[in-house]
This record gives sequence, C-alpha cells and structure tokens, in this order.
Amino acid sequence: MYVEYITGNLITVLRAQKSTDAAFHAKFSIIIAVRRSYLNMNHTLDSLSEEFTVYSAATAGILPGSNLILGNELLFVKHVNGNVLTASRGMYNSSVENHPSGAKISTTMPLVSQSPTSDLFATDGWDQTSGLLSVRIQSSLMKNILYSFSVPVLNPTTPQVSVNPELVLQCGSVVLQAMMSVDNNSPPLQVDIPSFTVKSIRQSTPYPEATNVIRVEFALNFQSAHPCEIILSGLLGSTTVNDYHLPVEPCYPEEVSVFESEATWRQESGTITLRVKNSSVIEASKLAC
Repeated sequence: MYVEYITGNLITVLRAQKSTDAAFHAKFSIIIAVRRSYLNMNHTLDSLSEEFTVYSAATAGILPGSNLILGNELLFVKHVNGNVLTASRGMYNSSVENHPSGAKISTTMPLVSQSPTSDLFATDGWDQTSGLLSVRIQSSLMKNILYSFSVPVLNPTTPQVSVNPELVLQCGSVVLQAMMSVDNNSPPLQVDIPSFTVKSIRQSTPYPEATNVIRVEFALNFQSAHPCEIILSGLLGSTTVNDYHLPVEPCYPEEVSVFESEATWRQESGTITLRVKNSSVIEASKLAC
C-alpha cells in the first residue's frame, strides 16, 4: 500500500501496489512502516545468495538488525561491511526472489500493536549495538489497563549470557520493570520469579554458652552479582553483640567464596548480611555455602 494522505490517525492509501493483490486484513494485523529513505542494489541478487552490495548503506541508516524490503521480499540484516550486506532471506513468511541490479530497497521496522487501539504504538527505531528499542506512545495510556507490543528479531546461533533489560517510561524516566535471566539459557529474556531452589541452615552445636558456627547452603534460580546481598534472619537469642566485621568463611577449604570476608551482624534483629564480592557471581542453580 502507498500512503496518499494522513489526517490525524486517519490514513488514505492506494491498495495493491507492486503487483500485489488487495486483501482482507484483520484488526491488529502487522503493519510495516517504511521510512522515506531508499537505496538501490549494485548488482543482480539471485535467490540463493545472502551477501549483496548496495549504494550507500550508511546514508539509508542500515545497521545489523535492520529489516529491509526488496521487491515483495523481507530481509533481516545480519552483518554490514561498508556497502556489503549479509542478510537472512524470505523473512516473516515472504517469498525469496531474484532481484535485478538497481532494484529499490527500503529500510523498515515492523511493529505489532496489541493494545486496545491498533495505532497506540509506533517505533522510533532499533539500535543493535546498544540493544535499545524505542517505541513511541501516540495517545494517552489509561491506568489499570494492560498494554503490550511485540517486535520481530532474529535470534543468534549460540546461547547468550544473561542480560538485565529494563522497560523505561521516558515521561519522567521512570524504570517500570527490571528483568533477570540465566547464563546460556535458550530464552535469555525469560522472566523468572526470584526464588531459592535450595535453602539449608544448620548450626554446629546447640549447647548453652558454646561457640556456635552457622552453616548456610543455598541455590538461586537466577544469576546474581555485586552489589547483591544475602540476608539471613531469625537468629534471635545470641549473646554476640553487633558486629560489622563478622568473619565469613567458605564451608570447604578448597572453595573460593563468592562473598566478602566480613558480614554485618545485628543482635537485636538477629540478622546477618553477606555481600557478594565485586568480581564474583552467584551462578544460577549452583550450590553456594
């Protein structure tokens, strides 16, 4: 479709462009908005090739992670070397085609809106280097209403390390949610409810006035690093006074502790606070002691 006029949120288009057929489209169907920057193929591209040369990729803003429209085919750019692009062909159920030298290429960013109104969200672009997706809100958001949107991206070929993505509302820069994931997990953006998969607390002796050693073993379902703290509570009744330098040792001599060598003990509340070392990581599903 070719946009002729825009009046507010009302768009007038010419249907069945580029040898396509006009068809029925359901509410909230995907719409691919094409920026008004184009470039051309520098040579013929057959249906088997993934590498091709274009005129001025930088001018058109093509980066790794960009989506392209070439004829009726959609492509996903995996690598850019000057004007030489490497792309996955036939994306989003489009047909792989042969393209002549000089064919026009458009850079695109598909956006699926699953909000109560289909025109609520619009994309402001994707930056692969910083991992930043910008989405523009085009009308007011109502409180207590669930909103969602989705964008198509191409997964890497190997498992990825954990990331800590944030959803940020720019009107006031309020961080709405921080998510966690696990190293080498196949869905690296999967959100897990933080929990202890293993938790064991034991003492060395129950006898009055004896020196007691508290042994703690635990495992988490997510990866954690500095400045994370582990707080052990409920140790009421001890005669040990407040101590901000309580010694912490690993359970086994050969073990390298992930915690700082000193913890904070508060007698009145019966709590011990352990801090993860600056260079250490509590690995997901790995027993710590």
